[in-house]
Amino acid sequence: MPPSFHSSPKASPGRCSTSVRSPSSRCAGPRRTAPKRDPLLDHILDRHTNRTSFDLTRPVAPSQLETIRAAARNPDLVYVNQALERAEKVQDITQRAWDAWIGYAPTREEVAHWTHVGNAAIAAAPYGPYVSDAALARAAGSVSFETLSDPSSAQFQANRTAYRRTVETGHAHLWIVSPAFDRKGMFEAGRDWVRVHLQARALGLDMQPHSEALQDFQELAADVRELHDALGVAAPARIQMLGRIGHRERVGPSPRLPASAHIGV
Repeated sequence: MPPSFHSSPKASPGRCSTSVRSPSSRCAGPRRTAPKRDPLLDHILDRHTNRTSFDLTRPVAPSQLETIRAAARNPDLVYVNQALERAEKVQDITQRAWDAWIGYAPTREEVAHWTHVGNAAIAAAPYGPYVSDAALARAAGSVSFETLSDPSSAQFQANRTAYRRTVETGHAHLWIVSPAFDRKGMFEAGRDWVRVHLQARALGLDMQPHSEALQDFQELAADVRELHDALGVAAPARIQMLGRIGHRERVGPSPRLPASAHIGV
């Protein structure tokens, strides 16, 4: 005798029940509300890293820094500073960390190798560091792998001087901390960096990250420790992002591959 079928027990709220006789079922899940559009979306195409010197005649207002900080998903892990003594300390550590980073032959040669020189090279590989035709016309000397990787070359020294000048115009800084040095903290900090940068653009401000003293390799370990001490961040917490904030003329986007190069059809 075939087994008899009994009616299914009443489904609990938010769950689906399927009848033996009728496999299809209708689910009565929680009602979804329409997503709220984030106004930061309006500034996505305007978010570019500004690597030029900031205008020190136009200081960042404390209220602007607080507005930027509040845009983060985790604002309690975002810190800002305008105190000149601390700003100069950050500048000093960043400059010395850059010297240690670029002074290490493997990283210096890697940067030189991936730098695209001239508009034709940029068009062929629109990503990574680059030197446009316009920049070549203003260069201190020949620009090539050899000169970019040679600390004694005029071009290398010109690049170093230019970078140090931009760092010295950082009188307002922002940094993002994670409770631990782990992948979750890295991703969360990256998400918040995008949000605070978008908010900065909404206020007409620019940002540039300073990652030199956050690099995770032995040659920079002393600089990483010094930066954490200077900003009062003790282990197991970790500074994941650091950058300067200021006013400057708007810059255009860096060369990038089109979206179609990343999205399969």
